[in-house]
Amino acid sequence: MLANPFYKGIVRWNEIETKGIHKPIISKDLWDRVQEVIKVRDQAGERKRKHPHYLRGTVYCGECGSKMSSMVVKNRVKDEYTYFYCLGQNRKNGCKQKYIAEGEIEKLVEDCFKSIQLPENIYSKLKDRFEQELLKREDGTIREQQFITRRMTKLADQRLKLMEAYYAQAVPLEVLKKEQSRISGELEDCQGRLEILKNGDDDIKSTLNLALDMASKCHVAYTKANPKVRRMFNQAFFKKVAIKNKRVSALHYTNLFALLFDPGLNKEDLVAGAGFEPATFGL
Repeated sequence: MLANPFYKGIVRWNEIETKGIHKPIISKDLWDRVQEVIKVRDQAGERKRKHPHYLRGTVYCGECGSKMSSMVVKNRVKDEYTYFYCLGQNRKNGCKQKYIAEGEIEKLVEDCFKSIQLPENIYSKLKDRFEQELLKREDGTIREQQFITRRMTKLADQRLKLMEAYYAQAVPLEVLKKEQSRISGELEDCQGRLEILKNGDDDIKSTLNLALDMASKCHVAYTKANPKVRRMFNQAFFKKVAIKNKRVSALHYTNLFALLFDPGLNKEDLVAGAGFEPATFGL
C-alpha cells in the first residue's frame, strides 16, 4: 500500500505513470524516504540492544578506529557496573584499548561540550555574519527560480506533444513510456528544486540560528538533558568521538558543526550549503 505512487500525486495506467489531477497526499521527498525505509527493513530487521547506552554509536576507539560498545557486569553481590570497550578486541585485531567505566566516558563527552561551547562574543559575530551572507543569496535565488520555471514550461510542452504523437500512432508505447519517465523525472527534480529555493533561505536561517543557539548553550543543555536527549545532542554535533588512553583524542563533527567550530573555514560555505567532508579536530 505504501509503495503506491498515488500518494505522491502519480497515476499509473497501462504501465504508464503520469501526473494525476489530485493533490499529492505526501511530498515526493517523504514518499522516497518511506520507500527507502521499507527497503532497508526488508533487507534487515531492526536490532534490539540488550544494554543500550546513549553513547553507543558516538564513541570510537582512538587506538584502532573500531566502534566502542558497552557491557554490564555484576560483582559477587550482584551490583551492576557498565563499562565501555573496543569492539576491535572482539575481532582480535591487537588493540590495547583499556576498558573505561561508564561514568568516566560520560564525563569525557560532557567535557567536549564544555570545550566547544561558543562564547557570547563569538556567537554574536557569527550570527551577524550569517545574516549578511543570506542577504546576498536573494538575487541569485530569484534568477534560478525564473530559469527553472521556464524549463518546466518546456517540459510540459514536450509531454503534451508526446501524448498527441502517441494518440496519432506516431510514437510506439515503449518510446512513450521511456520519454514520460524522463519528463516526469525532470519535472520532479525541478519542482523539488523550486520547493528548496522557496523555503531555502528561511530554512537556512532557521537552521543556522538553531545551530548557533545550540552551540552557545550546548554544555549547559547537555548536562541537564536525559539520556534520550543526550543521544540526540551527540548525533547532531558529532559523527565520532575518538577515545584513547581514557582521553578524547579527536572529535569528528557533523557537517554543519564542523564549519561552525572551525575558524579557519569560510563561513560563506555554510550559508551556501556547499558539499564538504566533515572536519576532524584533534584534542
